[in-house]
Amino acid sequence: MAIRELLAILEQLGRLYAAGGAKTAEKDLAKIVECLTPHVSEPLEAFAAKLHSASVPLGPAKRKELPAADEAIVDQCINRLTEAGTDQNTFEQAFALVSKDARIRLKEADAIARKFTRQHTAFKTKKAALLAIRHAFVERARFENKLKVVS
Repeated sequence: MAIRELLAILEQLGRLYAAGGAKTAEKDLAKIVECLTPHVSEPLEAFAAKLHSASVPLGPAKRKELPAADEAIVDQCINRLTEAGTDQNTFEQAFALVSKDARIRLKEADAIARKFTRQHTAFKTKKAALLAIRHAFVERARFENKLKVVS
């Protein structure tokens, strides 16, 4: 396939976008067509190879490693939260302690939330981890209440 054929397809697609009122998509396609027009006689494979060779490879992003979570704090908080079971008042007290504990940073909150919610994905913020803990408690309490109603 040559760039000429690709341009014909893109121009037709641009007309469809224009007819449908998709102005942003039409403008984006017009920019692509404008960039490809000087290369109209080249085969698509050769153009792609030229682009690939001209691109700068990005190295792996260097991440700043955070210190590992303090397992003693994590275990202590998990014990408080699980001992609450589905009792709202006990959970709120345990949750308040976890929320306000200055020793609990992102790594600890993430570890606590993963263990309590049984999720494997990492939480990006302490707030998100705490929300997941609360949500898991609510789900468990509702499930237990449903079982009581059925019984």
